[in-house]
Amino acid sequence: MVDGHAIVVWVGRPDGAPRPGATGQRAALPLLFDLAELVGHSPTGLRVQRPGTPPRHALARFAAADRGPEISFPPPGAELWAESLARGLVPAATGTPPLRWYADGRPLPEDGAGQPLWQPETPGFHELVVVDGAGHSARVQVRIHGP
Repeated sequence: MVDGHAIVVWVGRPDGAPRPGATGQRAALPLLFDLAELVGHSPTGLRVQRPGTPPRHALARFAAADRGPEISFPPPGAELWAESLARGLVPAATGTPPLRWYADGRPLPEDGAGQPLWQPETPGFHELVVVDGAGHSARVQVRIHGP
């Protein structure tokens, strides 16, 4: 981070194939340092944005209020083993609070910290659904392998 800006330098090939001799130290770092020195400076006086225009932050595209919730754990199609879930599973998602969780149509209880806690009782396919405070929902199907 430089003055609130994140700089990413990619000198690799778009297809991910190697570039012999192009190491991060030799190819990316010099470019990264040059870019870091330019952050916040405009040697020509030109601006990327008109004066008086409210700034558009890159992360605003990802604001939870504009989109429905997104389940980050468990991911869609996850396969979990019941032995490792003896203490339960805490699902995770982004979205407009409060988030309400359901497993196979039933509300999930909360643990002592107020987090949703899912303890699958049977092996097989299960559906987890989260509904955010704006009424939007997301769902994933997971498979539980059991003894």
